[in-house]
Amino acid sequence: MARSSGLASLCVAGLLGLGACTSDGIAIAPTAPAELPAEAARTGADAYRQLLDYGAIGLHRTGTEGGERLVDWLDGRLLSYGLQTEVEPFDFMQFAPRKTALTLADGSDVKVFPYWYSGRTGSEGLRAELVDVGSGTPAGFAAASVAGRLVLADIALLSRGNFSNLADVIKRAHAAGALGVVAVIPGPANLIVAANAESEAGLCGLPVLFVGAEDGQRVRRQTGRLVQFTLDADYRSGSSANVIATIPGRSAETLVIGTPTNGWFTTAAERGGGVGTLLSLARYYAERYGANGTPPDKTLVFVFTGGHEVGFLGLQRYIDAHPALIASTYTYVHLGAAIAGRYDYQLADGHIVSAPIADPARTLFVSENPLLQRLVSARQLSSGLIPAQTMLPSILNPGEQRRMYARGVPIVSISGTTLYFHTEGDTPDTTSAALLEPAVQFYGSVIDDLLAADPAEILAANTIAARYAKPIPAPVCAAPGS
Repeated sequence: MARSSGLASLCVAGLLGLGACTSDGIAIAPTAPAELPAEAARTGADAYRQLLDYGAIGLHRTGTEGGERLVDWLDGRLLSYGLQTEVEPFDFMQFAPRKTALTLADGSDVKVFPYWYSGRTGSEGLRAELVDVGSGTPAGFAAASVAGRLVLADIALLSRGNFSNLADVIKRAHAAGALGVVAVIPGPANLIVAANAESEAGLCGLPVLFVGAEDGQRVRRQTGRLVQFTLDADYRSGSSANVIATIPGRSAETLVIGTPTNGWFTTAAERGGGVGTLLSLARYYAERYGANGTPPDKTLVFVFTGGHEVGFLGLQRYIDAHPALIASTYTYVHLGAAIAGRYDYQLADGHIVSAPIADPARTLFVSENPLLQRLVSARQLSSGLIPAQTMLPSILNPGEQRRMYARGVPIVSISGTTLYFHTEGDTPDTTSAALLEPAVQFYGSVIDDLLAADPAEILAANTIAARYAKPIPAPVCAAPGS
C-alpha cells in the first residue's frame, strides 16, 4: 500500500516528539507509556496517550472478550481519577459468526467479512452459481437470472460509512429468490469496509459476505461458475455495558458528555479519538473539582456507551434507564466518530496520499439553537478546529447523538470519517496528538462555557430544534427472516 505525505513530508507527530516518522513523512505510533503524567492535562498529547492504551486492548467489538476488557479498563481508569462510576450492563441479541468463507471454483479462498444479522447458511454453507448484477439496479437484476444462485454486486460508499445501495441490493436479491449476496466494497488497498448493523431488527433472511475491491475483481472472473459460500453464526443473547462517571454539582441541572466505545476492529481514529479525549476531559474535571473540594454549579456526567456498531444501543439504553436525569439535562455534548482522523485519500491509480491535517469529512452538528450556535462557532475559531463543516441536525444527523436530539435535548457533536473508517487499517498512526489538540481544546472550552451558562436560557433557545424532536423509527430487515 503506497503512501506519501501530502505536504512536503511533514510529520507533525514526529516534530512534536510524539513518535517516529517514515521517510515519506507518515507518523509511526509510539509505544504507550506505562502511565499517564501525574498531573491532569487537557491536551492532545494526553488524549493520544489514552488512545494508545485503548488501542492496546485490541478488538473493541460489542459482546466479545475485547468488549468486556474495554469496560473493565474504562471503569478502572475512571475510578483511578477519583470519580464515582457505575457500570450498567444491558442485553441484546448477538450475532456471533462461527465460520465465514468464500471458496472459488479454482479452489482459492477469498477474504470475507460478514454483514452482521443478514442471514445464515448453516455450517455446511451452500454451493451455487455466481451471477453478476453490477451495481444491483432494477435493470441489472432484470437482465440476470438469480433465483437459486448467489448474487455478486458492487456497493457504493457515500461518506465512506454509508452503503448507499446495499439495502436495495439485498431487497432485490431476496425478492428474486437469490440464496445470498457477495458484496464488493470499494475500500482502500483491498481492505474490507464493515457495515454497521441493526441488532433490534432481528435475524434477517439473506446472508451477505463483503469482499475487498481487488478481490472483487477476482471473484467477478468466476461469474457463471459454482462457488462455496458460508456464513455460519450463532444468534443468541449477548451483553454490553455503559460506563458512567459523575461529578455531582450543587444543582440537579446536568451536562452530559458522551462517546461510543465499540466498533468492528481496533477503531483507533474512529472511536479512540473520542474515548481518549473524553478520558482526558474526565480526568481534568475530576482534578479541577476534587482538588479544592468545591463542586461545580451543575452536575457533570461522562458516559462511555456500548453497542454502537450493532444499532447505536448504548445511548438509548442510558436514556431509558435515567428518565429523571434526562429531564434535567440542558445539553448533551457528543464525541462522535473520527473527531481528529488524519486526511488520507486514494488517487485513481490506487496510490494513497497522507496530509498532516484532519480529514475534511469532519462535521459539527449543533442543535438549531441560536445560543449554542454562537457559543460553538466562537469556540471552533478559538480552538483552531479546522477543517470542520457544519450541519443542522434537522437536515442530517447520522450519529448516536440523534438519540438525545430526538428527546429534545440540545446537542453539540463532532462526527466524521477517514479513509480507513470501519476497516482494519484504522490504527493509531491514522491520528496523532497534534491532530487531537484542537478537538480537545474545542470540547474543553465548550464544556467550560456550558458550565458557566444559564441552563434555562439554553433550553429556552431550543424551541426550533424541539420541533424536530421525533421518535426514531424501529429498524427493519432489508430481507425479512423466517
